[in-house]
Amino acid sequence: MVLLLTTQSIGRPPRVDRVVTRIYAFRADGDNFQTLEPSSSFVADAMSVRFAGSELIREWSEPVLSWSDEPGLPRPEVARFVAGPVVTTEVRRVLERLSADSIEFLPVDAAGERRWAVNVVRVLDALDPSTLGTWSADRTRLLTVTKFRFVDSSLRGVFKVPQRVRAEIFVDGSVADVLSRVAGTRLTCVWRAGVTDYEGSADRWTPPSP
Repeated sequence: MVLLLTTQSIGRPPRVDRVVTRIYAFRADGDNFQTLEPSSSFVADAMSVRFAGSELIREWSEPVLSWSDEPGLPRPEVARFVAGPVVTTEVRRVLERLSADSIEFLPVDAAGERRWAVNVVRVLDALDPSTLGTWSADRTRLLTVTKFRFVDSSLRGVFKVPQRVRAEIFVDGSVADVLSRVAGTRLTCVWRAGVTDYEGSADRWTPPSP
């Protein structure tokens, strides 16, 4: 049974991770919930390349999306879409309170319901050059990742990194704590401050110690 959260439950002040900074990759769970689909593959390709850390509202044209309607799968509050997560108005309000300057919310028509595509516009050059993976020849893009490493243990809020600007959305432990209560969220811990060779966890949320 999936418990969809009320504004009161997801709007509680986040618990602060005082023990150690953890960074999580945030995405929508498209395996256990229905996903949102554009009208054509052309639209999907065009939209997927636009979410690259810059504002889009002036050129945005609200797309009409449909639910995948897989039998037995519920519709989530955070839905997977080709360009990134799409959230309800309720979840938008919560994210605005947590990290208002980091996200541009773009309207979409989700089968007649107004929802919001999450476009992260806060891009931090916070990735450690020692991050393990496949780098481009000029070291400006990280094509594949084995282990994330960040240079700043004080990272907070919601952000992207320029080397992966069309890929992961990163959140700190406080934001992850709130998002973990929202149906459709998938969080993967990718880095812990002070742990050089942190392997990361499975795609499940582990709350920080009190």
